[in-house]
Amino acid sequence: MEPFASLRWHPPLGSRHSPPGMCVSRFWKGRMNIHRNLYGFHGSCLGYENAERRRQAVLAWLGRPVPNLTLGTAEHFKAYQAAMRLGHEHHQRTGERCWSELTPALIGLEQTRVAILNPQGQEIRRFWVGRSTGWMPCHLSISRRSAHGGYPVDLAPGERVRMVRRA
Repeated sequence: MEPFASLRWHPPLGSRHSPPGMCVSRFWKGRMNIHRNLYGFHGSCLGYENAERRRQAVLAWLGRPVPNLTLGTAEHFKAYQAAMRLGHEHHQRTGERCWSELTPALIGLEQTRVAILNPQGQEIRRFWVGRSTGWMPCHLSISRRSAHGGYPVDLAPGERVRMVRRA
């Protein structure tokens, strides 16, 4: 027997120090955070509704039927992953892109500095508009012209876009 084996610290199940494949916290059940409606994978997370919106958009782009599934289930997550795989494979064969993730209010404003206004007309943030690469591009919120990347743009309902200047 190894000396001091009984004194070795063992993390509780469900802690962030748990073995691979175990829950990250008590709120995560496998790959799903049931309290926050999130799927977790590859160190990131995705909301159930966003996964469903993307799944429906990709299947419609491919001309395939969109079966109704219950959000937050393992079956729904597998269907989301399958749709993303089908979209990626279609892009590799044809070179076509799925434009569904672009923000309609920002189309044509790439390389432009914009201000986002709340429903009352007050400016709440500014950023340069960029566009990601890949088979399913999205608009990016880039803080400065010298920045090397940004975050996906997410406009809330009622927010408006005002052009500040072009590059």
